[in-house]
Order: sequence, then C-alpha cells, then structure tokens
Amino acid sequence: MVDTYVVDSVAVSDVMDGVELLRSLVLTARILIPVIVLGEIYFAYENSSRKKENYLRFAQLAEKWRRRPVTEQTAPVYADVQLAVKGKGKKAPLNDLLDCGTGDSARLSAADSG
Repeated sequence: MVDTYVVDSVAVSDVMDGVELLRSLVLTARILIPVIVLGEIYFAYENSSRKKENYLRFAQLAEKWRRRPVTEQTAPVYADVQLAVKGKGKKAPLNDLLDCGTGDSARLSAADSG
C-alpha cells in the first residue's frame, strides 16, 4: 500500500529547496495538492525573479500529483479538522485548515497531529 500525503505550500517549498527527506518521500508516496496550494505556489512564482525556472522545476516534480478541488464537500471536513485541532487545545492557521480540508485523509491527519 502506498502512503498518501496532502502537501501545503511550505512542504512544496522545502521539496523545491532540496530537503532530502521530503524529496524522497514525495517521489515514493501518493501526493495530493489542494488547488489553494497551487494558487499560493503560482503567486510566489509570479513574484519571483526566476519565474520560468521555478515553474519548470515544479511542473517536473508535481506532474503525477493529484489535484484536490475545493467544493461544498470541503466545508464539513474543514469543520471536523477545526474541531479536532481545537480539541487538542491548539489553533491552526486558516490556510492550513483549508489545505487540509481538501485532502482525502484530512480527518485522520488532524486527529493524529501533535
């Protein structure tokens, strides 16, 4: 069975910067990338002096990653994740919750987090 991970923009940035542990992980696992994260990545690249280089490197890396849309079905998952995080006495940034809410395993990852 292949492990599945939902990546956020920080994880993508770390992979692009060559963090070896993450890079090897994303090459062997099933990766889901929420469309919100794609927007964050594209925005960063548009503001970069190496726009074309960044887009090319990202395209090569993420060509097999599955895109996850934000739909009305995201709302109850978002609520579940928010409640799970709150139940642990923590707060998560809104964009991280939205990213997580678009993943197949969002409920599990919230329950398992620190």
